[in-house]
Formats: sequence, structure tokens, C-alpha cells
Amino acid sequence: MVEAVWDSTRYGLSVWNRCEATVAGRNEHTVAALQDVGYKRLADGRPVIRFRGRIRETPGCLYGRDWTFGDKVTATYMGLTFDCIILAVQVTVDGSGRETIDARLEALL
Repeated sequence: MVEAVWDSTRYGLSVWNRCEATVAGRNEHTVAALQDVGYKRLADGRPVIRFRGRIRETPGCLYGRDWTFGDKVTATYMGLTFDCIILAVQVTVDGSGRETIDARLEALL
């Protein structure tokens, strides 16, 4: 048996969205079971939105007081909201004692 499945929503988003793949369902004995295998493959291949960025200090949101390394924070970008974790913080001080903080964050998936 051979069974075809598709995601009509993703398929209709672009003329380039028709991508084909095969998956073995040798142990399945019904059409419904083969379709389940196919839909699982479609779900595994769905697009994933990833978010990374740098956090900047503001007077109302200070490093060490409001956030620090390892904290979970919320970031909003282009109308999307992401739950993130602060992965790295680098603190540098120049010759005149001016402190600069560079922190990297990434969305939790």
C-alpha cells in the first residue's frame, strides 16, 4: 500500500512549498495507520521559528537588579513573543571606569 498525505495550509503559502518525502510504514496494515505515519512525518518537518538576540540595559531594567545570567525573560519582536533564557553575559570596564554589558539571549523551544 502507498498513501499520500499533505498539509494544505503550508502547501498554499508559496509556490515553492511542495516538497516531497517518503517514510517507511512497513509494519502498518491499514490506510489509517499509514496516514498517521505520514502525518507524523509532516509534523516533524514543520517550520520552527527560532529567536536569538542581545539584551540591552535601560534605566528601568538593570543588569544585576532586574536580570542576570541564566534568568528567564520575555522578548517581543515583530509582534511575536518569546520566552527566552539569558545564555551569556560579558561585562567590560574601560580605562575610565565606564562599564559595558553585553548579554545574549535565546528562545526556549
